[in-house]
Amino acid sequence: MKVNKLRDLSKQEVARKIDELKQELFNLRFQLATGQLDNPMRIREVRKDIARAKTIHREMEINDREVDGLKEEVSNLTSQLGTLDNPRRVKQVKKNIAKATTMLKKMEIKEGQA
Repeated sequence: MKVNKLRDLSKQEVARKIDELKQELFNLRFQLATGQLDNPMRIREVRKDIARAKTIHREMEINDREVDGLKEEVSNLTSQLGTLDNPRRVKQVKKNIAKATTMLKKMEIKEGQA
C-alpha cells in the first residue's frame, strides 16, 4: 500500500488497516506452513505495509499531541495576558500567542492537505 493512500485515511481507519494487514499476515504464514502459499514474497510486502501503516499512525498521534499542546499554550498565554502589568511582558506574551497561533494554522493546513 502506498504511503499517500495511508495519509488520506483517518487515524481510526489506519488502525483498522493495521489490524487487517496483521490478519492477512497471519493467514499468509498459515498458508506457508501448510504449503499452500503461491507467492512467498507477499509475506514481505505485508510486513512492510504494516510497518508503513504503524509509522503513519504514530505520526498522527504525535501531531495530535502537538496541536493539543499548542492550543493549551495559547489558552494559558491568553489567560496570563489579563494579569500582567509590565508593558514589555505584555508585548512578549502577545508575540508568543501570535507564534503559537501561526504554528497551529500551519498544522491545520498540513492536516487538511493530508
